[in-house]
Amino acid sequence: EGIEKGRKEGIKEGKAEGIKEGKAEGEKKKGFEVAKNLLKKDMDIKTIAEITGISESEIEKLVETE
Repeated sequence: EGIEKGRKEGIKEGKAEGIKEGKAEGEKKKGFEVAKNLLKKDMDIKTIAEITGISESEIEKLVETE
């Protein structure tokens, strides 16, 4: 009985952590999409970093790959 209860609790915690990680990854991906669009509008990197929360160095990498 204790093992089954522990297993169910572990599964529940695992799902919650997976959802949390998925949301964080989605938010990060969305931030990069916004950054790309702002770069296309010739906005400066410092302002993009402030708006998106993405570091200037990460945004500079986007510039290099465009």
